[in-house]
Amino acid sequence: MPSGNKGGQSQGQNRQNGGVPRPDEDQGWKIAQQVREGAEGASNRLHEGYDAAREGITHGYRRAEDAIARNPAPSVLLGFGLGFGLGLVLYQMFAHEEESWTERNITGPIRHMHVPESVKHVPEHVHHLADAIVSRLPHSVRKHLG
Repeated sequence: MPSGNKGGQSQGQNRQNGGVPRPDEDQGWKIAQQVREGAEGASNRLHEGYDAAREGITHGYRRAEDAIARNPAPSVLLGFGLGFGLGLVLYQMFAHEEESWTERNITGPIRHMHVPESVKHVPEHVHHLADAIVSRLPHSVRKHLG
């Protein structure tokens, strides 16, 4: 089919219309051609970008491989440190607080026990215990303690 014969119309039919092709046929053909060319250009740019990214990643991988080959011990330590740090971060993100057996069966019941008021102030008394002991020592011993 010749390029001038679009849509099954002969040139004679175009001449019957005054020699002017119908605007919708000619414009449709141009739009289809533009879409095809645009798609080909986008495809070419995509392939070029993919190739450039692949080359960059390959180059970076080879550089990293060379650095590891030259410095094996620091590379292993770095890998261990990164893995350990990542493990800690993931643990903190996903770990849910669950009471251990000890907390459920030993310390839990103790926390709920009734404690007399006189025992609740023991930490304050223990804090002043050192001062109380020093105050009871003879003066000759206290001057050496500072």
